[in-house]
Amino acid sequence: ELLQGERGNETYGRYLNPTLTEAEKVFESVLGAKRVLVFASGMAAISSTIAGLAQPETRLIYSQECYRKTDQLFLSLRSHYGFSVAGLPPEDFNDQDWRNSFQGNDHLIIFLETPSNPLLKLIDVERLCQQLERFGIRKKTTVVVDSTMATPYLFHPRQAGADIEIHSATKYLAG
Repeated sequence: ELLQGERGNETYGRYLNPTLTEAEKVFESVLGAKRVLVFASGMAAISSTIAGLAQPETRLIYSQECYRKTDQLFLSLRSHYGFSVAGLPPEDFNDQDWRNSFQGNDHLIIFLETPSNPLLKLIDVERLCQQLERFGIRKKTTVVVDSTMATPYLFHPRQAGADIEIHSATKYLAG
C-alpha cells in the first residue's frame, strides 16, 4: 500500500501509526506536497532517501559543509558499497559546470544542505537546477535538499526546483 502512495490500514505501528499519519498530513499541507514520509530521525530520512534513489551507476555529489554524520554516511557508501561519491564545498555548487558530472554514470544525485550546518552557507538551489536544465542533464539528476536549518517556514526547496526536501523535526520545527 505504501509503495502505491496509499496510507492503508493502521493496524500495526511499525508500518503505519495514526500519530505519524496525522503528522504527515500536516506536513503535506505546510509543504504543499503530494506525499510526505515521517522518519524517526533526520539521518533515517537521509539514508532511506539515498538508498531508495541509488542505482548501480549512480554518482552522488554532496555539499561537504553538512552535518558530520551525513558526511560520514556518504563516505561509508563509497567505501562499503562502491558508490561514486564526491563532496564539494558549498560555493562550488553555485558555479559548477555540471556537464562533466556524469562521467559515464546513468544517474546523478546531488545532495545539498542549505543553509549548511554549522556555518550557514547558502547554495542557490534554483540556479543549480537551471544550470542542470541548461546542460541537458536535469532529467537524469535527482536534487535532494536538507533544509533543516531554514525550516519550511523560511524555505521550500521544491519550489526552487529540488526534487526532494528533507527537514529534521528534532531541530527548529520542534522548538
